[in-house]
Amino acid sequence: MKNLILCVLALFLSFPKGSAQVFSVHVSDGSDLYFSVTDTTKKTVKIVKPRLIDNTKLILPSGSLKIPASVKYKNAVYQVTSIGDNAFEDADQLTAVTIPSTVSFIGKAAFSGCSNLTSIVFPAIRPTMGSDVFDKCYSISDISFGSEWKSIELQLFASSVSLTSVFIPSRTVKITGVKQLPHLQEINVDRNNPSFSTQDGILYSKDSKTLYACPISYKGRIAVPEGTEKILDGAFRDCRYIVNVILPESVRELSFDEFSTCSSLSRIKLLSEVPPVTAKWEGASVFALMVSNPECLVYVPKNLLRKYRESICSNEGTYESLDGKRKITREGNVFLTKSNIQKIKKNN
Repeated sequence: MKNLILCVLALFLSFPKGSAQVFSVHVSDGSDLYFSVTDTTKKTVKIVKPRLIDNTKLILPSGSLKIPASVKYKNAVYQVTSIGDNAFEDADQLTAVTIPSTVSFIGKAAFSGCSNLTSIVFPAIRPTMGSDVFDKCYSISDISFGSEWKSIELQLFASSVSLTSVFIPSRTVKITGVKQLPHLQEINVDRNNPSFSTQDGILYSKDSKTLYACPISYKGRIAVPEGTEKILDGAFRDCRYIVNVILPESVRELSFDEFSTCSSLSRIKLLSEVPPVTAKWEGASVFALMVSNPECLVYVPKNLLRKYRESICSNEGTYESLDGKRKITREGNVFLTKSNIQKIKKNN
């Protein structure tokens, strides 16, 4: 990808008296980056959306763009501290962008419609971002988050159909929007991160006691490691490609509808000596499992087969999640019964 190399020529544009001082920096491919002065004392500018002047044809940035940390204007150096609303909107030939450490704010829809944008390199410290910054950016596949990012909002990249893997840096303590990336297959985490870890592309707490999230497009078999105690509510929901899940003896907390939208799931192996309590039914704590596939089988150790079959609840009525946030009435919904529970065989 070609780099957009800044030329030294800065062209001042004529705007009405009293308006912000706006100028353009000419780049080697014939397009311009437009800047607005935000503070004349501190010498700061923001990138703004191009404007037509005297019907001049605008050429939007293309290829690989490295946004400058500073630009020269009227014999003074100005620091680039923000990217304005809609600044790069519909630059559909832009393929990669590197944002400098000086940028602390990115406005709403700044890169909206950059349909061929594949790669983003963010600054070390997370900028404040407006809404829909990367809306309609369908091709994003490579994101480099800054090393100092405390929080990551993955929902910013929900439009992408190419984002299959993300890497979480060492200082991140909060992650949102994992389930809003429809094509995500794996999550990887810096080994020095104190809050999170991953195993086989699935997100866990650092000590692996809590399984936080399985990417929606994760494929195949999942073996949750011994020591994991809690499956966070919704961790497996909507994972339509998983076919086999093994839950270790240590798991104590699991929602009854955790697998309700896992359409390919055909086997669940439970190794706990005590059937987990998963729901409330008529005020009682029960072991119940709602699935998408009525042929799904639950395998348990041979010596626990009777206990699990006697414990499974599939009665008519309303089931409530243990946190009280969801209620589902069994009317056509698929709840596993004792006939779905089988003893573990050597080949499974």
